[in-house]
Amino acid sequence: MLTIQLTQFRYKDNMIISKIGESNNVFSLRTPHIINLLYLCKNISAFLEINIMNLNERSIEDYFSQLDINEIKSSFPYEIDYIARYKEISGTLYRDVHPLVEKGANILDGVCLNNHGERHIKTVIKRASQLVQTTGFEMTPYELYILLMGIHLHDVGNIRGRAHHEEKISSVILDIEKYISSITFVDDVEKELIIDIAKAHGGSYDNLLLLNHEDRILDQKVHAKYIAAIIRLADELSDDSGRAHTLLLHNGTIPEDAQIYHLYSP
Repeated sequence: MLTIQLTQFRYKDNMIISKIGESNNVFSLRTPHIINLLYLCKNISAFLEINIMNLNERSIEDYFSQLDINEIKSSFPYEIDYIARYKEISGTLYRDVHPLVEKGANILDGVCLNNHGERHIKTVIKRASQLVQTTGFEMTPYELYILLMGIHLHDVGNIRGRAHHEEKISSVILDIEKYISSITFVDDVEKELIIDIAKAHGGSYDNLLLLNHEDRILDQKVHAKYIAAIIRLADELSDDSGRAHTLLLHNGTIPEDAQIYHLYSP
């Protein structure tokens, strides 16, 4: 279970830098909206049926991948095997896309981003797993798929440059489908919902607030705003020491204007 304790605030470049603790680990958050996000997750779940999700200490990725499709086919649109679909898509992303995310931004912008690859995705999944249990709302298998896809896609826009990277997700998906492998969506409605949820992790806070509390996608109920809030908060909570390029930071290799990405990954 994730326990969040705000212990310190300081300011850097108009961003609130707060410290939180979980066991013996310390994480940093770079957002003026962290308290709003915490309340948003709680308040959204308060409107939903309360049934605490028990992952039995597994991540949502492991939990989802281990579901028996024969028992839950009716939970997915057209009874499609979304578990096999996720395994195929995530395998492509882990292998061929996530290693390029920070490289794209570094090449185009001349920066040195902290880790935005597989390790970051795994950490966001871990934090999201803790949050979905903490907020007290049991997600459907289809919502778990939407959540996992949103996590995988939330940073891919960096491949086309850091600035406004959340707005570049669609174009990067087109590049992936053209040059690497198909990321299969059942239809454009599902695709656009996942992209909108992924986009809400960054940029204007309105990207999150404009999402609906509840959508009906392919005859399945999806709580889009809740899922997006989980991703945005999980992404903030992922700023642990695993994201910083510590050696490059301390030997002076990282340019001064890029050091902020690493200094606040404690």
